[in-house]
Amino acid sequence: IAAMIVLIPAALRAFASKRMHAGLTYAAPALLITVSMLCGRALNLRQLLMPPHPELGYFRLATEYQQQGQLEAASTELYRAIRVAPTYLDAYFGLAAVKIQQEDWSAAAWAYEQLLALDADGRAAKLKHILARLYLTMGGRVSSRSVPQAITAFEKAVTYDPSLAEAHASLGLGLARTWEFDRAFTVSDHALALAGDDERIYIQQIIAQTYLTVGNYELSLAQPEPAPSSIQHVQLALAACERATAYDPLQSEAHVVYVVDFHHE
Repeated sequence: IAAMIVLIPAALRAFASKRMHAGLTYAAPALLITVSMLCGRALNLRQLLMPPHPELGYFRLATEYQQQGQLEAASTELYRAIRVAPTYLDAYFGLAAVKIQQEDWSAAAWAYEQLLALDADGRAAKLKHILARLYLTMGGRVSSRSVPQAITAFEKAVTYDPSLAEAHASLGLGLARTWEFDRAFTVSDHALALAGDDERIYIQQIIAQTYLTVGNYELSLAQPEPAPSSIQHVQLALAACERATAYDPLQSEAHVVYVVDFHHE
């Protein structure tokens, strides 16, 4: 009844002013509502009055919000577009872009994973590369707070792009921080094998940190008194630090000197 009260006067005014198209736009829903009422059927007015492709309106509104710097409002409209049109690719791309601007890497990764599941125009390889970089960034951001979460992110990164040397090296460092040394060494060696000439120095620096982590662990097990087991741990720490020096001399030499002094004491 409320819809009829609004639509019928609007249609009459439009016809009176010879705006036939507008009049029909108002009259058609009114006629459908009348027929539905006469037939005793419930009509979904929201669905009836909604434009045929509401996701386009949500997307345009999100674009305007994004340009104005209102990223949260843009995100809301993009989620609405996805809700009404789950296969609308532009909404996922737009959501990923907004979430990257917000540094919400998890939500951005979700958007790209949905695109990958939809196989957006055969761009799977490119999407996987983007996802690998996103998870690499996520791992780096949380590594100081939660090593297990970082390891999970790095593992996803190497799953999406097995050729990403930095992800392998970062995974090796994360594993060393959870005392999984054998796997850490294997992953680090693989990272070095994958590294190109332009990134080799950086990869070596990460691997050096892995070995320094091992050295610090062994040194923490050494007791103040010169027991045989204590000396063994110091020797293992020294070996690890010397290995780190081979990868990154500037970063590791001070650790070697410290371990040597500790050994002499």
